[in-house]
Amino acid sequence: MNVCAVLVNYRATGEIARAVMSVLADAPGIDIVVVDNSDDPQEWAHLESMLPLSVRRVRAPGNICFGQGCNLAMGQTQASF
Repeated sequence: MNVCAVLVNYRATGEIARAVMSVLADAPGIDIVVVDNSDDPQEWAHLESMLPLSVRRVRAPGNICFGQGCNLAMGQTQASF
């Protein structure tokens, strides 16, 4: 099964980083895409520094809301689920 974990950040960098580490602990090698909906360049830089290199990062143009953040992430993967 081809699965991708999608996480959408909005001013919760620490929580997203912990969630990513939890997903990787439970499913090593899984495809992970993190979308940053924050409009703060410092938050983006902090998020990038906290994520493993294997995690794809996408910076949204601002707060595009959760659903659109998920759609943006799914455009970055070939996963079926």
